[in-house]
Amino acid sequence: MKIILLQDVKGLGRKGDVKDAADGYAMNFLMPKKLARNATKDAIDEFARIAKHAAAEKEKEQNAFFSLQESLKNVTPHISKKADEKGGLYAAVTAKDIIVALKKEKISLPMNFEKSIEFQNHIKTIGLHEVVIKHGGASFRLQVEVVSLKKEREK
Repeated sequence: MKIILLQDVKGLGRKGDVKDAADGYAMNFLMPKKLARNATKDAIDEFARIAKHAAAEKEKEQNAFFSLQESLKNVTPHISKKADEKGGLYAAVTAKDIIVALKKEKISLPMNFEKSIEFQNHIKTIGLHEVVIKHGGASFRLQVEVVSLKKEREK
């Protein structure tokens, strides 16, 4: 029986592959678990259309990521946090803190941007720190400056 895989199946193929499978395996295991469906012409055409749309969306997201990278090239967001006299923060900097600081800089961010921010180490001190912004296979580094809330008020 010809089937089109809706998900990767170990030992059989990857999502989108059209394969021959034993009738019983296809009817009793793959189809009930929504791992595959009959490979009719309509199903293949529909899957190709969906895959083409997904590829276009992925390319659109990548382009948006690269334009975001370009807009953040010369930006250093400033984050104000409560700190002790030695420069230690009472609470570590979070991705939300970075997003708030970027929005103060009038930077337009995608909806799921918080998931793109990765910390090499927890930011627990005042000063310049780097975070990594990742999306798909691409990434770039962003410098953030953490200042004491007291010093920010003095300005």
